[in-house]
Amino acid sequence: ASFLFFGSVAGLMGGMFSTAGPPLVYHFFRQPMPLVVVRETLVTIFALNALFRTGLVAATGMRDFAIGVFACTLLKLISGALVSVVLSWNAPAGQKQLAISVSSDMLLMLIVGAVLTLVGWALTEAAAIAEENAQFI
Repeated sequence: ASFLFFGSVAGLMGGMFSTAGPPLVYHFFRQPMPLVVVRETLVTIFALNALFRTGLVAATGMRDFAIGVFACTLLKLISGALVSVVLSWNAPAGQKQLAISVSSDMLLMLIVGAVLTLVGWALTEAAAIAEENAQFI
């Protein structure tokens, strides 16, 4: 019963203040266990919590980074075409140019952006599933 109470308080404090540690620390240090076991258990709990939060941050940041990679690739394509038009603007009729080029680095940026988008999507879905599963316990 005490584990349920302190777990609930830790969950409430974690959701409201992002600090679930104090109730857990208080409860574990009151248990009749060796101090080494208490410390190792708390370190493990906090390490898993940090890993989960890092995953959430990485998923959000990765998705934003992938959008940036796509935007940079599109900007490079448009700016190259725009430069060719500007440089040939004063050329005689029939000699104006619009050069659109796609290079291997642009293709590589698109592939990297696509992979990062997929990984970010997978991490976001995994975090949503983990959050949903946490509500059942």
